Amino acid sequence: MNSKQSSATLIAISMFPVYAYAETEQTGNGQSPLIGIFWTIVPIILAGIVVWWFFGRFVRKQQTRSENYLADQKQHNERVEQLLERIAKAVERKETDVR
Repeated sequence: MNSKQSSATLIAISMFPVYAYAETEQTGNGQSPLIGIFWTIVPIILAGIVVWWFFGRFVRKQQTRSENYLADQKQHNERVEQLLERIAKAVERKETDVR
């Protein structure tokens, strides 16, 4: 979500209680149904945002770790291949010297 969309969403959410209180004043009742809905839904949305944020951080950390692991694994495999090639050349030289 880009910053303009998130700003517009934040402004809309922050204006919702003002609208609900204005409706309460017009009707004269104790509490507006919109306020009840607002206080029911907002904690769920906030909990979802927090969980989503922590999950996103966890995924990014795991992705970085896996990229680092793959790079280290590639370097290790290249070193092993070089060593095996040296061993194979040494064995071939030894076999030709024996004959």
